[in-house]
Amino acid sequence: MNDTQQPPFIIKPLSYETLPQAQALRDRVFANEIETIEKDLLLASLDPQKYKDIYQQNEITTLHYWVLQEMNTRKVIGLTGIYTETDDDTCWLGWFCIDTNQRNLGLGKQFLNFSIHRATFMKKKYLHIYTKKEKKFSSAIALYEKFGFVSYTLKNRKYSKKIYFKKKLQ
Repeated sequence: MNDTQQPPFIIKPLSYETLPQAQALRDRVFANEIETIEKDLLLASLDPQKYKDIYQQNEITTLHYWVLQEMNTRKVIGLTGIYTETDDDTCWLGWFCIDTNQRNLGLGKQFLNFSIHRATFMKKKYLHIYTKKEKKFSSAIALYEKFGFVSYTLKNRKYSKKIYFKKKLQ
């Protein structure tokens, strides 16, 4: 690629324009994994005032999402989010995914690196994420571990099938 060519993919904040594709991607990748309480988080991130109840139900204080789009087609092929709860030192990675047809191209690494930089920019000490202990998420787990995320057990949580990871940022 020379200096005049644009990269084939761009990262931009979630918008009402990209929301339907982002929701569809999330629903495909996380089919049967989306809890009712989490369903409207993407929409709520676009209008925090209107969706205060969603923030309260999920115990979230801030919420931001970005999409990874193909340059030419504007197709959303990735989704990531950063949210905070009440802990000042910690933020969480939310709905991190790459379209199954676009995997093994290095996009997950680039997108996770972007997410880590965003969390660092927020001056947080730790970035956490959770996933499930299922085969379909094994490549994601391997990616998190490659980036220095360490698994831990979260006591007193009702979600026993989830696996939690954290990464020290600073």
